[in-house]
Amino acid sequence: MAKKEYFLCAETSGAARGWVSTLHAAQLVLKAHKEAVSSLGGTGSAKLGTVAAVVAAANATAKEAAKEVAAAMQGSSLKAKDSDASHGGEMPMDAMSIMKETLRVKDEELHQVAKEMRAREATIKELAERLSETAEAAEAAASAAQIMDKERKAVRTEIAKLRGELEDKLRKSSLELKALKERLSEAERVRDEALQEASKWRTELAKARDQAVIMEAALHRAEEAVRLASSDNKTFPKCFQVRQTADNCAKETIRPQEEILPDVYHLNTRSSETGSHIQQDGLQEITGVGNPSFGGISESGIHLQQNGLQEITRDIDLLGLQNEGDEQSSSIPSEPQLKVDNESIGPKQDM
Repeated sequence: MAKKEYFLCAETSGAARGWVSTLHAAQLVLKAHKEAVSSLGGTGSAKLGTVAAVVAAANATAKEAAKEVAAAMQGSSLKAKDSDASHGGEMPMDAMSIMKETLRVKDEELHQVAKEMRAREATIKELAERLSETAEAAEAAASAAQIMDKERKAVRTEIAKLRGELEDKLRKSSLELKALKERLSEAERVRDEALQEASKWRTELAKARDQAVIMEAALHRAEEAVRLASSDNKTFPKCFQVRQTADNCAKETIRPQEEILPDVYHLNTRSSETGSHIQQDGLQEITGVGNPSFGGISESGIHLQQNGLQEITRDIDLLGLQNEGDEQSSSIPSEPQLKVDNESIGPKQDM
């Protein structure tokens, strides 16, 4: 039946072209429909542009086919009328009836195909709209993803910057801590040196006290010698000179001792209170550099005091009073006893 209808349509060239164009349009519509369904189901690789192109081509082919079919139908009608007018008596009525019936049937079929094409075109448009919405949603998601990626990169850059600043602060803090440790070690070293120097000066002070006690004993001996020799007028000037020399030596010995005691007490208090905060100025103050209060007590001063004691003893020997002085020496305490007395007297003087 299909071959017979196709043969009848092919009898006129316009109808044949219209029929072929209609078939092409139907094939394109079916292809577009299939691709649209595949893209919506996620099984196909067709894109929105391909579907739109197929739909446009199908629409154009359908319009051309409709025009060609209309032109073929008009041509067939005109030819049928002409043949009826010219060969009305020769052509049998059955053939003309069959031709008209065939054209009517094909016209109905073309109308049906056009209706189906319009329905499919509406479906394709709906699918195209849905695909457009899906594409817009995909574009919006892509834009959001790009924005999130930019924000992520910015956050990573900020984190790297903060990490670098934190590392710099940690490095600076470690350097400052190291410097503080070095300063603390230096302060402890200065404190230890100051304590050693203070201990040394305490020892020197004890020696000076011993020398002062010895000088006082020598002074008492000299006074006793002068008292015993006061009857001799010839020796009186020499005895007076010896006494004056002994008084001067005793005063010079006792005066620095009285001056240095408050400084030593202050040094003890300061070394116990300040601890690790002793600086170079404190060290200079302890060692006596630039401090005139320590000028009276030194190694040379102690040697001078010893030399003065030897001169007094030598002068007493020249006077010939050594023997009388030895008789009185039993009343003078020995040097260890003087040291014991000095230690017992020292804290009272410090108070």
